[in-house]
Amino acid sequence: MRLFANSAILLAAIAATTAAHAALSVDGSMVKAGYFLAQDCTPEADPKNFNECVCEANIKKAEVKGLSPEITALVNEHLAMLPEKLATESCEGKPTTPLADGLKVNKASADYDVVYQTDSTLTVLITYSTYGAGAEHPLDGTEGFTFDLASGKVVDPIAALKPEQIAKADEFIKAELLKKYPTALYDEAQTRTDPYLTENGCDTCTIFYGKDGWMVRFQITAIAPYMIGEPEVAIPAEIIPPPEKLIVKS
Repeated sequence: MRLFANSAILLAAIAATTAAHAALSVDGSMVKAGYFLAQDCTPEADPKNFNECVCEANIKKAEVKGLSPEITALVNEHLAMLPEKLATESCEGKPTTPLADGLKVNKASADYDVVYQTDSTLTVLITYSTYGAGAEHPLDGTEGFTFDLASGKVVDPIAALKPEQIAKADEFIKAELLKKYPTALYDEAQTRTDPYLTENGCDTCTIFYGKDGWMVRFQITAIAPYMIGEPEVAIPAEIIPPPEKLIVKS
């Protein structure tokens, strides 16, 4: 009878946990949208073509729901950091009306994408873009966050690895970049000896967990021309284990 009671309690706990995670959702909310005019600003470029004092914002942040209040707050704090900083620093000023057709203005945008989700982990990519009126290209980028849903903390694979494991992962990244982008990499990236991965993080790249394993995605123009986009490498599980194993290990 006691065994049956304990089993029932265990099953109830599992069911409650499954239900809690089944209720997990990631929705978006706007941080800043519309046109904004910077104060005490005078356009320096030809006003018939550009206006660097006006910014068009379309900045969205991801918001997690369905977890405990404490964990929800921790996850959402991470997810809001980049969009809110972008709204403050790249598109400041008072609301204004759209300018005449064809007149280029500054732009700032951010969005998100859920790329991996299990009962214990969640990966959200935050994509962002800034554009200065008259520039040849916008500055685009990605930040990836893989969360431990039991604690709300970001899973840092580098922090969980030994120095020799970090070195092995770094050598794999360099070899894979040469294999995937044999002629596209800058010369300094093709012959690079300094590590991309160190105990301090990833140099000019972001690391997140996806369906193909831990992904290392580099910033645009960091190691290859703009037209290449964001070069990325998938690291095999035998080099960096999946987040579930890293969470147990830590």
